[in-house]
Amino acid sequence: ARARSIRVVLERQDRQVRLSVIDDGIGLPPPDRREFGMGLEIMAHRAGASGGTFAVEARPEGGTRVTCAWPLSAPAA
Repeated sequence: ARARSIRVVLERQDRQVRLSVIDDGIGLPPPDRREFGMGLEIMAHRAGASGGTFAVEARPEGGTRVTCAWPLSAPAA
């Protein structure tokens, strides 16, 4: 919410590919007051169903980072 900029990063790191969306908005509420909305649940489900991971985190400097990562397949022999 209230983000002035959004950065989308797609990178390969070690044996995985990672997609991150980072904003400079107001961030997330503390974990004990956070509601995991339907949109975030769907993203987490889709990442898991495709063999990946999903994370949402508040950034210390403000804003939010949403990250999905998937393992890269081993090259065919």
